[in-house]
Amino acid sequence: MSSFGINSPTRIRFGAGVGQEIATGLPGGPGRVLLVRGASAAADAAARWLKDQDLFEVRVSGEPSVPNLAEAFAAARGTPIRAVVACGGGSVMDTGKALAFALSQGAPLDDNFDRIPAGTLARPPDIPCIAVPTTAGTGAEVTANAVIDIPTRGAKVSLRGTAITPTHAFVDPDLMAGAPRQVVLQSGLDAICQVIEAYTSRHASPFTDALSHPAIARGLRALPAVLDGGPFDEMAWVSLASGLALANGGLGAAHGLASIVGGRFDAPHGGLCGRFLGPTLRETPDLPRVREVLEIMDEALPGRGDPLDRFDAWIDDLGLGRLADWGVAPDAHGDMAALAPDTSSSRKGAAPLDPAAYIRVLRAAQ
Repeated sequence: MSSFGINSPTRIRFGAGVGQEIATGLPGGPGRVLLVRGASAAADAAARWLKDQDLFEVRVSGEPSVPNLAEAFAAARGTPIRAVVACGGGSVMDTGKALAFALSQGAPLDDNFDRIPAGTLARPPDIPCIAVPTTAGTGAEVTANAVIDIPTRGAKVSLRGTAITPTHAFVDPDLMAGAPRQVVLQSGLDAICQVIEAYTSRHASPFTDALSHPAIARGLRALPAVLDGGPFDEMAWVSLASGLALANGGLGAAHGLASIVGGRFDAPHGGLCGRFLGPTLRETPDLPRVREVLEIMDEALPGRGDPLDRFDAWIDDLGLGRLADWGVAPDAHGDMAALAPDTSSSRKGAAPLDPAAYIRVLRAAQ
């Protein structure tokens, strides 16, 4: 067994009703509490649970970008902030994490934030971020990165380090009910893709295996159930497990390619991961861990025949769109495929894929 580390600095509370405990994660002392939130009823509930605090709200729509983070920073910087509470989906949590870091540094992020010294990002934040997810998907409540769009560069870049990790996570499945169907579908596929890629990653360890392997079948079975209105307990756990696993072992080619395509086109991240998962696994079918994943799919998915064909038919039946539906242009395939092998996720994947393989993946998802 090779050596490995375990990184889990976030204090986690999981289960129905734990959202009501948000205030217990707040530090003492003077200053306001900044609530970074979406428009959901769950975020309204978070505001009620924080009503005894000196509360200041920033509403988020869309994915975090350098311009909208600068706008939020300007709105918040005029008052002392002692903690940030991020209540929402992955974009809201990434916004809250990045904003807590920027406020701790006393300056907004600029287009060159990827050049921030590693030592600065390695220090715990002066202003803590408390994450309260309202979707079961990204696992961002326990990861050390925030994905931020840089429009001037036409790219999405990760701000990564201990300073970006939430200090507390309150994962309450009851807060995840009521999200739009496409949000539930796309975020759920993101979580399923994450546990599969964490398990097949070249950086997997016994720790990540213990989280990711049992979560694969659980996710495949839980997603249709929540789409039919069932409880989110299982899917919320799969999402949390995926975040812990990826934080300690990395992901793979589907996420690597999704980061490139999402930086070029306004396509949903979870939807891209769902579309790329089957075609990327087809590129490495003989690897032992990929074979294990295919066996799990074979047992968990309806029908007979090739499990990857059934997976693609399954996401079609669930209503997932394709690249063409999200405006992805086929003539961009070559440029995006050339960039995909060098992404952080792709370098950790089950096996290296060349640009020709990524072109096949893009064509299959188009």
